Amino acid sequence: MAYKKIYDSFWTDPKVKKLSPKEKLLFLYFITNPHTHYSGIYYLPKYYIKEETGLSIKEIEYGIDTLSEEYLIRYDEDREIIWVVNLFKYQEHGEKHLKGVANYFKRELHKTPLIKEFLKHYSHFN
Repeated sequence: MAYKKIYDSFWTDPKVKKLSPKEKLLFLYFITNPHTHYSGIYYLPKYYIKEETGLSIKEIEYGIDTLSEEYLIRYDEDREIIWVVNLFKYQEHGEKHLKGVANYFKRELHKTPLIKEFLKHYSHFN
């Protein structure tokens, strides 16, 4: 079992406050589900989301669109990979973690363009 940090300020974040209850559920799911990786980028087909949240595909797609507009997540439809934009920011960043992320990017993510976005967002990681 992995642990993820969720600060209580999550609920007062202006971007989160304006989300609907279903969008908040979806965002929390993206942070805490059993498939997450501490980098924030991981494989997550929509049928996993449907099965584990009980949301419909239509609700999931609408939520992904809304969360993407707010720059909370990015979703690579072709590869079914999600990036929770600030998840890595709230995780440990030791040398071991950085090497782990680099190795994970090389072998697990099917060359998703989200890796380039991640590296640009976390320019200190390069």
